[in-house]
Amino acid sequence: MSAEQPKQPSEPRDGTMVAAVAEAPRAPRRLSLAGCFALALLGISAVLLVGMLLARHATRDAIAVIAGAETRYAPLWQSSQQLLDTITVFDRTIMQMPRRARPDALAAAEALGAGIEGQLDHLAAELPPDGFATPAAARGQLAALRELGLGLIEQYRHRDADSSAAERAMLSLAVRSSRAGSGYQSGDQVLARKSLADLERLTGAARQSLVQALAAPAPANEELATRDLAAVRRFLGAHATEFSASPGHAWLELETDDFEAAAGAWQRFLVAERHIAADRAAFEASEQQLVTELEAGLRQSASAALQQGAVTARETAEAGEAHLTRIAAGVLLVLLVIVVAMGFGIVGPARRLLIATRRLGAGELDVRVPRGGIRELDELAGAFNVMAAALHESREALREQHAALEQRVSERTAQLRYLANHDWLTGLPNRRDLERHLAVLIERVEAGRAACALLYLDIDNFKTMNDTLGHGFGDRVLRQIAQRLHAIAGERAFLARLGGDEFTIVVEGVDSGHAAETFADEIIAGFRQPVRTDGRELLVSVSIGIALCPDHGRSAEALLQAADSALFHAKDRGRKGHSIYQPDLLAAASHRFHTEQGLRRALEAGNLLVYLQPQVSLEQRRVTTLEALVRWRTEDGAIVPAAQFITVAEQSGLIVDISDWVLRAAVEMARELRGSIWPSARIAVNVSAQQFLAGRFVEKVEAALHAACMPPDCLEIELTETAAQTGRVAVESLYSLRRLGVAIALDDFGAGYSSLKSLEELPLTRVKLDRSLTRGIDTNFGAAAIAGSVIRLCQELGVSVTAEGIERTAQIEALGGWGPVELQGYLIARPMPLVEAAGFIVEVPTRLAHLRERAVEHPEAVRATDEAGVVTPFRPRAR
Repeated sequence: MSAEQPKQPSEPRDGTMVAAVAEAPRAPRRLSLAGCFALALLGISAVLLVGMLLARHATRDAIAVIAGAETRYAPLWQSSQQLLDTITVFDRTIMQMPRRARPDALAAAEALGAGIEGQLDHLAAELPPDGFATPAAARGQLAALRELGLGLIEQYRHRDADSSAAERAMLSLAVRSSRAGSGYQSGDQVLARKSLADLERLTGAARQSLVQALAAPAPANEELATRDLAAVRRFLGAHATEFSASPGHAWLELETDDFEAAAGAWQRFLVAERHIAADRAAFEASEQQLVTELEAGLRQSASAALQQGAVTARETAEAGEAHLTRIAAGVLLVLLVIVVAMGFGIVGPARRLLIATRRLGAGELDVRVPRGGIRELDELAGAFNVMAAALHESREALREQHAALEQRVSERTAQLRYLANHDWLTGLPNRRDLERHLAVLIERVEAGRAACALLYLDIDNFKTMNDTLGHGFGDRVLRQIAQRLHAIAGERAFLARLGGDEFTIVVEGVDSGHAAETFADEIIAGFRQPVRTDGRELLVSVSIGIALCPDHGRSAEALLQAADSALFHAKDRGRKGHSIYQPDLLAAASHRFHTEQGLRRALEAGNLLVYLQPQVSLEQRRVTTLEALVRWRTEDGAIVPAAQFITVAEQSGLIVDISDWVLRAAVEMARELRGSIWPSARIAVNVSAQQFLAGRFVEKVEAALHAACMPPDCLEIELTETAAQTGRVAVESLYSLRRLGVAIALDDFGAGYSSLKSLEELPLTRVKLDRSLTRGIDTNFGAAAIAGSVIRLCQELGVSVTAEGIERTAQIEALGGWGPVELQGYLIARPMPLVEAAGFIVEVPTRLAHLRERAVEHPEAVRATDEAGVVTPFRPRAR
């Protein structure tokens, strides 16, 4: 029988049951389930109708009383409440107005005063003709209150304007006096005229007392400010002739004008303060009287009327509740009668259907249900009998469907077997199929019948493409690359994808490294043409590691390991090239692997340390910044410097986790130093390019500062030009950090091809000259000229400068004539733990002074040889 032709229902085993069902006499007419429910609904509706007529008559009068009271008095009560609230807010706004109030706060207060009279007019319009008096008396008081409030606001404006004018004039006076009184430098001495210095002192004192009196007016403060201003006036008059000669008549006129402007604004401020105090008292008394009269005349009367309406509503509700109780009792009685009547017509037939269903579930396909009960149950029994007759037929159909399902399972198993050996994205063989192919090929090689080469390919910078253009686009690029590789290799090679951007090519018949390298060159040349994806052309390059069988391995695992080591070496040499396996590459790869695993364990076990290397200012004789440098404490207790493991950390991606840990540790160290010996402690943290590419760097900095409850100025971010040139994301992150308040330092400036454009584009606060630039400043004229130019350029841009790699006294002498330059290097101090750094910070002024004395007495002893990190002696720089 075909699937398109369904089978006809088969006869029951006894051959009589279906005929009996078809020929049974028609059942008598029965009341349907809908009819039963209709009778029940009719009875309930009758009871509800009678009850509703009774309740309607009882509640109609109460509804009318409540509606009238609500219509008459509720709006009046709400309007009076709104008026009182507005007056209270207006009073609070005026009385609590802060000094130096913002213009929007004053405008808001004026808007409140303008809206009070409109609300009073609205309230008068809502008053009923009986029971209430029009608030005519309150209108005059309200107008007076509003005028007082608006007058106070205007006085606030004048007072704030006079205060700002006095501060501006006094600031200009003090700044000009300070510039004139600072004098000029002659050698090591600063020369200044005594009269100008005295004027600077007097104006500074007058400005301070004036600002204090403006911020907190009090008799003592006002008397002090007036006395200091008078002292400045007398001094200017007494030395007018001297000041006209020098600094000049124009300077004296500017000083006199600023002083008169400040004194006049101060006098106006005092007058405004007295007027404001008097008006505030009158305003507060007027507001209290007005609120009392409005509450007595309007709000209390309206509230009493609403309470009377509430009493009427309660009485009506109690009467309605009694009627509803009688209605509910009648409805329950009718429902009880209906339930008893319907139980006999539904429960019996339903039990018969339940028993028959159980027998049918047990496999008795010849079971039948006697007819009876209400119409729906009777028809359900007939339908059950027909269903039982069709079950045998359905059983046969299920058997046919089971056979079809087995066929589909067989087909799907074949598909899964294919997917188990092929890559789902490119359709190429996967690692499992590659290992199988290599196992067969290695057997042939060992038998002497063939030779082969394994090429391990990796797409250069594919992670950057994925992060920039999205993983979906990256998958489409991988499919195009697989097609390109298949076109280059053709049928002579076995191509497989291991995962990610890694591919392998097995070439049979290659018996020398030269032939394998020639094939690798063909593959690299094949990618000189761009790969086109989604209408976009991309230049893609590959790096290739080569392993030969049997020279480099006699198993799939050994060949893959050797090719992977060669691939790593090819990438180290600059990418877009190939490298053939050498035994020492495997040792290097093993070292990298063990280093990476050790770093992971150290990060989890807390075996990473942070050492601090100071940067000092010789002029200020103090430490300005501590640079955080990571160290690794191995299991045997040795301390490993960062230079021995940082490259592995960057290649493995651990650099992001390590840098995040160093960031948090540095902030904690800054918190500890600020809470003990160094209130302005700042620690510099190096940031790699991978941290910017990983994203959310600014959020990590904010989280570290927030967790330690530290301000942003405790942190300085150091980055190289390579990290800063990772793109728009890095530059935007730097500007976000500067807006946050974190300092930015450009590290290793002068190493490689440093760009002066970075000084313009990046939000820098410090430039650190690389040791390669400072190494020869005392012996090489060109190095000294370059370093001096960079230092002067940074100083003109307002950027601090730190010279790294200071190891000789002569270097300090060469830097002495170039202004304030901070120093860092082994001559100053080596990296040290936090405890030693704290001791160094405390002792550094004494050490620097002592070292200057020793340098003069024993200049030949000055060199950076102290392994413990102690500052070694040096001579004072030449003036």
